[in-house]
Amino acid sequence: MTTATMQMFSAMSLDMSLQRSFAENKERVMRAFGLTGAEQSAVKSGDEAQIKKLIGGTEPVCFVLGLTRTTKAE
Repeated sequence: MTTATMQMFSAMSLDMSLQRSFAENKERVMRAFGLTGAEQSAVKSGDEAQIKKLIGGTEPVCFVLGLTRTTKAE
């Protein structure tokens, strides 16, 4: 995928309000980041083969971190 696509996913990984906006209106967020029509279609479809083709045939990598808050009993 293009730099625009990578920037969008990078920004969403750090910004919960952007994630909410994406969930509410994917097209608007993708247009704001400058994704092409083909990239938008690939992201919306979730078609793994189509996404791999756009990123040059390599496997996409995603790391998900789970953070929890703990409180001390006093």
